[in-house]
Amino acid sequence: MLIAIAESPRIPRAARFPFLAPFQKVGRVFWAPEALFQTIRRQPDWVTPFLVVSIVSLLLSLAAEPFATRAAWQAIPAETPVEQIELLQRQIAFGQKVGAILTPALLLVKALLGALLLTLLMIAWTGQGDYRRAFSTINYLSVPLTLAGLGNLLVLRLRGLEQIGGFQDLQARFGLNLFFPATHPALDAFLGALNPFDLWQVILLAIAVRCIAPCARKTAICVATSYWLLGAALQVGVAFLWQAGS
Repeated sequence: MLIAIAESPRIPRAARFPFLAPFQKVGRVFWAPEALFQTIRRQPDWVTPFLVVSIVSLLLSLAAEPFATRAAWQAIPAETPVEQIELLQRQIAFGQKVGAILTPALLLVKALLGALLLTLLMIAWTGQGDYRRAFSTINYLSVPLTLAGLGNLLVLRLRGLEQIGGFQDLQARFGLNLFFPATHPALDAFLGALNPFDLWQVILLAIAVRCIAPCARKTAICVATSYWLLGAALQVGVAFLWQAGS
């Protein structure tokens, strides 16, 4: 005699663990960006990706703290008196703690300004722009950039503390400046902006613009490229001012 056993329906993981749903949505920026940005168009959100980026950035900062300390020590002249060295040591430790505390605030300000710039570019190129959608997009686009921070930390670990001769050694090279080193910091900054992570950002941003401000693909690419060019110009300008002031 056969007894039919009815299988209980499988409950989706998101239904069993509803608290994981926002984090699963963050992960879609890697494997389903277009679907993600379509949901952002309907319902913008930013808290979860912001928390993810803030926590990861804080952990990376703490992991890189020995290298930053080494760079700071290398910047102290050899003839500095012992009393002043002790004072500088306390200042360095205090600065690192303050930097860790201010990490979320700095990331928030960066996202706010980035969203403003993106909104203005969308208005200029498409005639429409929504700040809430742009702010949500910028926060989600910040998630893949944490991989660049992880890569930078791995490079520092492979090199070792003894290879840190100054603050310039804290930033690994992933762009064209890796193959074509430039003597001027401004040119080096521009070549450094031509890297796989920034290219990935341009592609994701073009996809996002097509979803949150429906437009042609060429127009979305123009918006994304303009955003990258302005960011690269800012890096070049900071590097130029740094060189002029040193």
